Amino acid sequence: MPAKTLESGSDSPYLEPDIGNIDKGEAMTVIMGATFRGGAAVAADSLRHNAIDLRNAGNADKTVTINCRTVAAKAGYGPDADGIWKTLSETGIDDVGPAEISRRLRTIGTTVYAQCLQKARALDVDDPGIYLFVAGTELDGRPALHWLNFKLQDFGHTNNVGCSLAFASRPEANANALNHAARLVRNTEAGASMQLDTWARDLVADEQKYARHAIGFPVNLRAVRADGVMDLTLSEGEPENRAAAVWMD
Repeated sequence: MPAKTLESGSDSPYLEPDIGNIDKGEAMTVIMGATFRGGAAVAADSLRHNAIDLRNAGNADKTVTINCRTVAAKAGYGPDADGIWKTLSETGIDDVGPAEISRRLRTIGTTVYAQCLQKARALDVDDPGIYLFVAGTELDGRPALHWLNFKLQDFGHTNNVGCSLAFASRPEANANALNHAARLVRNTEAGASMQLDTWARDLVADEQKYARHAIGFPVNLRAVRADGVMDLTLSEGEPENRAAAVWMD
């Protein structure tokens, strides 16, 4: 997945839903990540569903705080893949940044993905893959956003400020994340600012049109900033939280 850099002032339109092209058996959650001046963030919807009958399986936080400089989000396999966080914690994670965390998760995730895939094939269900965003600040202070797509073996990162990425049911979700971010940029004398909470909420609401059984509110947002990790739970339609404002340049 190539890094998408935000162009402030862009007037990109929202993507119109084409529900007929979505295979409900492969539809999944939406996770997203963004970099900003002095930090980075991840967010995700919280709805879970049964991959066999598509029924509601409750809500769960698909984001985690790994340490004071790293947060992450996971999509794809649900509870069967959640053990990656426990395995990661056992490697000693207090004094490492997103790059090292991502390196370890690539090794751990490869094993977990193979186990999940074997079980999916035995149950004759589609392979949803495992997708991770790892975000935060490196030891040298640079913002970082890493993506790990185990299904497609696509692993990469960006340290540029003002990037936004997403994994969801359709490949266009990544461009949609950029479009939503560009619409929300406010140019001021101090720079280009954006509300992370509004961005996350709007993207979830938009992607929900394509997979209502797989995407739903509330949204969990975690951001690494100079003053620590911000952890917010976002409901549909609530007003913006000024604490979630960040600089995108």
